[in-house]
Amino acid sequence: MKKAPHNSTKELYESPRKEQNIDKYGDDSSSCICCGRPMAAGPCLWVRMNEAWEAVRADIHEDDFKTKTGTESQGGFPIGSECAKRMTGYTIKGELERSHPYLINNPA
Repeated sequence: MKKAPHNSTKELYESPRKEQNIDKYGDDSSSCICCGRPMAAGPCLWVRMNEAWEAVRADIHEDDFKTKTGTESQGGFPIGSECAKRMTGYTIKGELERSHPYLINNPA
């Protein structure tokens, strides 16, 4: 696989508690991609990943993934605000359409 140009991608941060959180809350598309904690519907940050499973800089347009990173896009994944601090420059604003089932079934 072609190596991405310098600084266009970054290794995705993975929390040491991710597996523990997935065991506790379940694995769902509305979980933080980095730590596995459940997220509520509404505005949130997203990290876009390429086929090499590298986070892609926020200023690279989805149509330019192939030329700027050497691989195609795998789409965007929700990232919690604490984990996003470790991915500065690699997150975009977006909307999460539904809350994690754990939050729905266990209201505060």
